[in-house]
Amino acid sequence: MRSTELLAQQHIRLATIFEELEFTRDGEERLRLAAHLAEHLKLHAAIEEDVFYPTLERVGSDAAAIVTEALEAHHAVDALLDELLGSQLTPTTVAALRSLVRRHIDDEEVRLFPLVERLDEDGQTELALRIERYNREEENAELGVEDAGP
Repeated sequence: MRSTELLAQQHIRLATIFEELEFTRDGEERLRLAAHLAEHLKLHAAIEEDVFYPTLERVGSDAAAIVTEALEAHHAVDALLDELLGSQLTPTTVAALRSLVRRHIDDEEVRLFPLVERLDEDGQTELALRIERYNREEENAELGVEDAGP
């Protein structure tokens, strides 16, 4: 699977969690969903910041500028996520975070995903493998399992 497909799958998962959170009225379930959303957002951001963005920065100065903007969006998401996980689990805060994440995802898919095509086939394959490995290691760490994969 291509790196952009892996990230797009995560984008879809985030949208699903946001939808569940927006339409759930039970207070305990909202707290659980907010924590679940935070875990997924943090994992997704870590993959992008540790693997995806550094690779794309090397394909050109225009890519580096776009990555800088994406990192700024991550900081804004982090700040709003902290607010959400604090005492602001309100519909307004959820909607604001969802909107911010949606704009970031749209921008990423339109401006960053095409930059992957500048990598040669080996570079694209390596990027996808690194994202898969990072994702698997994080999932295993949550479960307390050591990674035995390649």
